[in-house]
Amino acid sequence: MKDYTIDKVNWNTKRGRGHVLRNAIVYSYFRSIINYLEQKNLTVTRILNPGEEINAQTQIKASHLTEQGMLLFTTSYDRWVNEVLEQKISADDYGLLDDALNKIRGLQLQY
Repeated sequence: MKDYTIDKVNWNTKRGRGHVLRNAIVYSYFRSIINYLEQKNLTVTRILNPGEEINAQTQIKASHLTEQGMLLFTTSYDRWVNEVLEQKISADDYGLLDDALNKIRGLQLQY
């Protein structure tokens, strides 16, 4: 499978959504999603090196993710990001992601 970038910090700090995106929110949700993916064993490789800070070039690539990680991105990531950017939830509110991941893992156990 060809590797590609799924999301990148500077893609989100450059685009408009009818309001000004604050870099702090974007950096916060990138840190949060990377931590979540790694804690839930949804990565095959570390996205950031230990102690490495989020910066404009930080990206999540298909090659970073397990099959379940890719399924989570295709089913729920955009919705979660939108909720965070619209400040309906905080970047460390994983309820939406947890629900989706439980469904993914539940469906895979059935096969």
